[in-house]
Order: sequence, then structure tokens, then C-alpha cells
Amino acid sequence: MPPHSSHLLQPLDIRCFRPLKRAYGREIKHLIRRSITHITKTQFFPAFYAAHQAAITESNIRGGFRGAGLAPFDPENVISKLNIRLQTPTPPKEDTSRAQPWTPKTPRTVTEADSHSEYLQRRIRRHHSSSPESILKALQSLTKSVMRNMHKTALLEAEVEDLREANATQSRKKRAKRTRLQDSGRMTIGTGQSQIDQIDVDIQIVAESSRSGGRGRSEGPKVRHCRTCGKAGHNARTCQEAIEVTKDKDSN
Repeated sequence: MPPHSSHLLQPLDIRCFRPLKRAYGREIKHLIRRSITHITKTQFFPAFYAAHQAAITESNIRGGFRGAGLAPFDPENVISKLNIRLQTPTPPKEDTSRAQPWTPKTPRTVTEADSHSEYLQRRIRRHHSSSPESILKALQSLTKSVMRNMHKTALLEAEVEDLREANATQSRKKRAKRTRLQDSGRMTIGTGQSQIDQIDVDIQIVAESSRSGGRGRSEGPKVRHCRTCGKAGHNARTCQEAIEVTKDKDSN
């Protein structure tokens, strides 16, 4: 079979496949008008069946065999359409690299780097009959490109490492906030009461500092006193006198 002649020699290519393609395209357009843009097996088989029924008919099949020169047998009908021409093979193109001097340029893409590499390989093979000046310039350009890419890669790696460290630090902070009350297991009533007492003491210190207006800064740290008994060393929540009074009231 001559090359590029299947459309003239195969009956299905002559009269069946093209009408089938057009009919199937019409069915798909009907589906698109109904907002069906994703064709699955459920939509494909009915559409293809309708296109097959419209295109693969007896008249088209007979026309395909007739156009291929098979029934009735008529080879001249096909040969006259082949348009075979005897041509002399074109001579290979001459190497124009010698006529056009190569301009050194630093490659910036993979394609340019590959072109540089091929050029160097060709010049090295012909080095015995040419000057090494162009080879040295090409090698310098290629080396410059490689060095630039290596520096860029080093900077990107350093940036990625910094981002990883920042993400790890942020993750540790988030985990610390979530597990601050869970470091020693379950929180007991005493531990929770102690933390509440400490919060009350801190609030009392802030209140006294605001009332004094900052005058006690030069006098040194101020001793905290209980609001119930006036003694230092504890607060109203842990005052023993208040606890004893409460017990006496409960006993009475």
C-alpha cells in the first residue's frame, strides 16, 4: 500500500468514518445544549448508537467499496487519484556553521543549555581543523550558566531551610499552648486552686500598684497583705482566720 493512501484504498475511510464522525458530533452538541458537558458511558453509548445508525447504512457501505475500486473492481479509479510523482532526492544541506559565526551567549533555559552542549560536541569533533577560540567562549558561557544556577539553587535551599525552621518553631509554640495544662497529667483540684490563687495575687498587685501611682518604685518591692486579716504571706482565699470563722458558723 503506498504511503498516505488509506483514505483512497479502505472502504470505511472513504464513505463510513467521516459521516459517523459528523453524526456523533451532532449527538454531542445535542447533549451540550442540555447542559451535559461530561460524557460518561451512560451518555456515550446512546449517542454513538444513534450516530452509527445514521452513518453506517447500506448505501454508504456500497459507496465505500465502489470508491475503493473493489466492487465493481476498478483499480484505475484509485490509481488516477494517487498522483504519484517521481522526484529526485534533495541533496543534504551543507553545514552553514562555518559561514555563520557563532555568537557566545549565556544559556538561560534547558533548551539553550542543550544547544550549547551539542555545539561544543560538534566543535570538539572538528577541532583538528578549526580554531579553539569559539570552543573556549562556548565553554565559558556554559560554565557561567551552570555557576549561576548553582548559586540560585543554594539560595533557594537556604530559604527553604529558614522556612522549615520557622514552621517548626511555630508548630512547637502551638503544641506548647495546647499542652501547657497537660504536662503533669490530669489537673487536680489543688493544682487548679493554686493557679486561681496566683491569678488573684497578681490582680491584687496590679491594683495596689495602680492605686499608689508608681510612688513605690523607689521604695523597693511592696509586701502583699491579706484583705481579711491584714497579715502578709497569704491572700484572702487561703486565710486561716477566715477558714476558722467559716467552720465556727457551720458548727453553730
